[in-house]
Amino acid sequence: MKHKEMLLSGLLVLGCGINTKKNTLRDSVGSESRLNWSLTAPELNQRCAIAIDQLNSSLNQLSRSERQGFDAVISELEYSFASFYDQIEPISFYGYSSTEEELRKAGMDCEQKAQEAVLNIFTREDLFKKVNNLSGLSGLVEERQLLLQEYLDSFFENGLQLSPENREKLKSLNTRLIKLSSEFAEQLNNDDSHVMLTKDDLSGLSDDFISGLEKDPDNGLYKLTMKYPHYRPAMELVKRSDVRKRIYKTYQHRGGIENSKRLGEAIQVRAQIAALLGFKNHAEKTLKNRMAKTPAAVVDMLDKVGSKLKDKNKADLQQMLLAKRDELKDENASLEAWDVNYYSKLIKKRDHEVDSEKVQEYFPAENTIDGMFEIYQTLLGVEFKKSTSQEVWYESVSYYDIIDSITKETIAGFFMDLYPREGKYGHAAAFTIKKGYQKRNGQYSQPISAIVANFTPATQDKPSLFKHSEVETLFHEFGHIMHQTLTKSKYASLSGTSVKRDFVEAPSQMLEHWVWQKEILKKISSHYKTGEALPDDLLNKMIKARKFNIGYLYTRQLFFARIDMKYHQLSVEESNVDPSKLYHDTFEEISTLKPLRDSFPEAGFGHLMGGYDAGYYGYLWSEIYAADMFTRFDKEGYLNPKTGADYRTSILEKGGSKDPFVLIQDFLGKKPDEEAFFAWFE
Repeated sequence: MKHKEMLLSGLLVLGCGINTKKNTLRDSVGSESRLNWSLTAPELNQRCAIAIDQLNSSLNQLSRSERQGFDAVISELEYSFASFYDQIEPISFYGYSSTEEELRKAGMDCEQKAQEAVLNIFTREDLFKKVNNLSGLSGLVEERQLLLQEYLDSFFENGLQLSPENREKLKSLNTRLIKLSSEFAEQLNNDDSHVMLTKDDLSGLSDDFISGLEKDPDNGLYKLTMKYPHYRPAMELVKRSDVRKRIYKTYQHRGGIENSKRLGEAIQVRAQIAALLGFKNHAEKTLKNRMAKTPAAVVDMLDKVGSKLKDKNKADLQQMLLAKRDELKDENASLEAWDVNYYSKLIKKRDHEVDSEKVQEYFPAENTIDGMFEIYQTLLGVEFKKSTSQEVWYESVSYYDIIDSITKETIAGFFMDLYPREGKYGHAAAFTIKKGYQKRNGQYSQPISAIVANFTPATQDKPSLFKHSEVETLFHEFGHIMHQTLTKSKYASLSGTSVKRDFVEAPSQMLEHWVWQKEILKKISSHYKTGEALPDDLLNKMIKARKFNIGYLYTRQLFFARIDMKYHQLSVEESNVDPSKLYHDTFEEISTLKPLRDSFPEAGFGHLMGGYDAGYYGYLWSEIYAADMFTRFDKEGYLNPKTGADYRTSILEKGGSKDPFVLIQDFLGKKPDEEAFFAWFE
């Protein structure tokens, strides 16, 4: 349901703005041009309530109107929702970014209330009749036809075609699902899982890393959190397997039994909703409006990828097993799940001579970001200018205006919040805070987004130094920012990353390829002491080692897609499952590693409760099309402004106003195919 998804956080957090004469409370909720990050929890609650009341009032007025036609109904719905999301999304963003727990709770509460308000709207028969009367309209341009269908689908998915009794049952189930999702996200955001370790336990990690950890003055133990900048280096470098197991087990318990139960209930609720709407399962219901269309198409894709990976994964794990036996001088040692990252890194350094810590020294944050900016500016015909025109919510957050290189007009803006802190969203994502679209007066509402990440922070002795994997993540997430802010779609519901969910990752996945090209790495690298770019010998080794461990890494993604589909291809009768057992069984089946059976890893799998349910396959699905789109840059030049301009106009500006297959074909000049992606595994 598109309007439900517009309130889900992560890569598709959508918000948009509108100012109308009827909207007399607009200024009391927030300025159109300046966002306010200094509100109190009561103020957030009040503004949330005003926005919901205002939306209902606007739609009540629409319901009473006797005017008919697309502009009288659909355009008015768009304006009403645009104003609503413009007000709501900054409030809900507090839930993912604020330094104060009370404000985060207010943001999360508002997000849940807003979702429930939207749910109520799409169960209104009066509005449904107005929209459904337009279902036979002919002669609509593609963008308008797509928008009309989005609204029709939103009503149908809320059971307006059902009996009053079943409609109320469906509404109750959807309300419960919203509450479960909100509680799941709130628990993860507030999670403070950690282990207290001695310095000996941390053997293998650098002194700089250890000095950056919080230390208990009473017992001298160091606090290692489960945030990525702590967890990833620890799993790669801590020498003792028993310590790695302890860290791994703690990470697998994030969210705890409470979130595991929430996921289990959500699986059942989704199956019940699908059955009420006449579908076999949740996956079938969800995929009907995606590129894939059917679960069978997804399973077929996963089977193809799996067949390519099986032998490669087996070979990768065997190589790690031999490395472990060699290091321990124990021919009977077995490879465990908590050993994989450690021995993967050991082999990469030993056999490919790629020292990740050495590489990291060439990516100081400020220089790396400036280098990335230069590349995006060259390709996409824009300029990024640091600005104080927007208030920020934390001292390390920055705001930038986006200026069109030709017109010199400011067309959008974005925030950058790149380092971990307590209570902050724990992964990396691009949040749309204000959406771009054409207003009533014909002007374009300037979009604003935020890149939120948890990259390696500075220490007492060193500036923030990005791992190469973090550079790749930076390019990926900033690709989402460009997709969200360079949009020119007329309608908010089809703007920016409001595309089919199994295409949304493709534009950003394509841009990950840049950080593996020699000329690009030369351009963005600068040693934090000497200023020198990555030397050729290290560069060549990095690029040569790119396919190292590809079998295991893609098998991991395959597993996440498989377990998601297993959860959501269950019928009502089958849906009362133990999510932990199914998770562990599937993990063992696909990875061939032994799981920790007494843990709850699914409780920390935020995607499944944050909009990617029956959709995680999209990461692999969209990578197929990302690889295909990249072939044009590979041929014409990674910094070719003509190719970049075509990419901007054909893909980024269009948003969801055209079918993704059409967008890709327009850019490539041919039908998209799988050839480039599967060539990667050869």
